[in-house]
Amino acid sequence: MGQFSGSGRPDIAATTGSDAAIVIFAQLPSGSFAGPQRYAVGNGAMGIAAGDFDRDLKLDVAAANSPDNSVSVLYNQGAGVFGGRTDHAVSTHPMALVAADLAGSGRLDLATVARDGASISVLYGQTDGSFGGRRDFAIGATGAWGLATADLTGNHRADLAVSVGGQVRVFPGQADGGFDTHQDYTVGQGARGLAAWDLNKDGRMDIAVANYLDDSLSVLYGQSDGTLGGRQDYYCPSAWGVATGDLNGDGLPDITATNNWYNTVSVFYGQPSGGFTGPWYFRAGSGPRGIALADVDGDGDLDMVIAATEDGAVSILYGQLPEPATLALVGLGGLAALGRRRAGRAAV
Repeated sequence: MGQFSGSGRPDIAATTGSDAAIVIFAQLPSGSFAGPQRYAVGNGAMGIAAGDFDRDLKLDVAAANSPDNSVSVLYNQGAGVFGGRTDHAVSTHPMALVAADLAGSGRLDLATVARDGASISVLYGQTDGSFGGRRDFAIGATGAWGLATADLTGNHRADLAVSVGGQVRVFPGQADGGFDTHQDYTVGQGARGLAAWDLNKDGRMDIAVANYLDDSLSVLYGQSDGTLGGRQDYYCPSAWGVATGDLNGDGLPDITATNNWYNTVSVFYGQPSGGFTGPWYFRAGSGPRGIALADVDGDGDLDMVIAATEDGAVSILYGQLPEPATLALVGLGGLAALGRRRAGRAAV
């Protein structure tokens, strides 16, 4: 999600996997979306990240290309048109991709996790807006999927968190832009997407991770000593992607997770006493995986944007306040529109 076209309205960017492309859906003044604009990247594009890489006040995009072992960067030429593609070699089979200032240089860097390369590849932002100085950091196991960045250890630097097998591995950031030996935390099996946020509002960053094989969502809470602990697990069938935000406007963070095999999204609502209640289910497209939260329609409420792999489409679940648990589904790419369903009453 991002204002790629400069219209002031959120647009949508997604990767197409085997089609070797990034697609951009520009939002129109009516609130609907224009047909996808396709831009070629490497084969098997998976992870996607956006940021102003060349600091020209326009959002650029990058994609992790799994079979090609590369990251493609596309620069915004203005009005949401992209060009100037550059490709950068990374470790074997990159999956998730993040953009953040990892080196403390004031420039955005790119990090991707390699499923078969058992490492994180970091590409550092250069003064001219390009990327270089690649460094790899060993994960210690193959099969990594998810990647998130935040100050998880309280060191006032960007750390990296990776989901691999039944663990989350945290790499503390160093002053030179590198990363220290990982700290390991047990979660459910088949850990996939993860998100970092202050979920209990104590001023420390926490982690939520989707455990695909265990049908669960794990939450790890930041501790005063810079570690993670207090793990809580919640039932979440076929969990894949994760995003966090205040969906019902109560001032408490909520968690959303895609249910890949069940064609739904689970919502877990934050509670004043701590923890979460749920899941509440909402229909999504077929084979949902990626999910992002943003105020798509500008009404002040967070909406869900979901990438459905089997449909080859992007779906939007629009938040409706003051009915905090009411959402509507509008399909892009030929999906049919569904009526509103209250939380807990969506057919699964």
